[in-house]
Order: sequence, then structure tokens, then C-alpha cells
Amino acid sequence: MRVLILYAKAGNGHFKAAEAIKEKLNEHYKDVEVVFEDGLEYSSRIANQIVVKGYANMTKLIPSMWGAIYSKADTKEKTTLN
Repeated sequence: MRVLILYAKAGNGHFKAAEAIKEKLNEHYKDVEVVFEDGLEYSSRIANQIVVKGYANMTKLIPSMWGAIYSKADTKEKTTLN
């Protein structure tokens, strides 16, 4: 069985999650081939740069904002933008 796992090269968390999925697949299936691909590489170059550079700049320059966004995304509460 072949499995493609897409992740984003924005930080290291997405790739670590992809590796964890691969580990579980290997535990449950004998013959599994897992391939990792950066899904952003298949988007437009501008979108890729916005996500990757935006993430890097936000975490470096305004980590409190990133922390707030991350915490909000981790809840089941729906968020609306006004």
C-alpha cells in the first residue's frame, strides 16, 4: 500500500505530525510505503511564500499573536471575524 502524506513547511509541527502518522501506519500495516510531500509546493509560489514567511515572521516578531491564534484554533468554539 502506498500512502501520500501532505504537510506544510511552516514550522516543524506539521512534519512531526506526518511522521507520527507514518509510525502508526507502519505499526498497523506490513507493506506500507509512505511518501511525504510539502503540499504548499503545489500551490502558487506567492501563497507558499505568504504562509511560510508569514508564519516565520509572526512567531519571531509577534509570538503573543501566534500564541493567541494557536490557542483559539485549539478550541472547539467557532470563531467569526467581524
